Amino acid sequence: MGGLSIWHWLIVLGALALAAGGVAALIALLAHAMRGGRRTGTPAEARLRALADLHAKGLIEQDEYRRRRAAIVDGL
Repeated sequence: MGGLSIWHWLIVLGALALAAGGVAALIALLAHAMRGGRRTGTPAEARLRALADLHAKGLIEQDEYRRRRAAIVDGL
């Protein structure tokens, strides 16, 4: 085993495990930052936000907005 005792190998493996945990935490942090730091919420919330955005931009009429919003809410 390269002249190292079992205790040395355990220390090396522990250090590697800590490093892997740090990498996983860094990846999670980067993913959170790429989402703009916002929580995505539930799929219904995302659909309601997207619908409100379309309405605010004038891409759908008020009656269409109300009909689709009611369909999303009824599905909860």
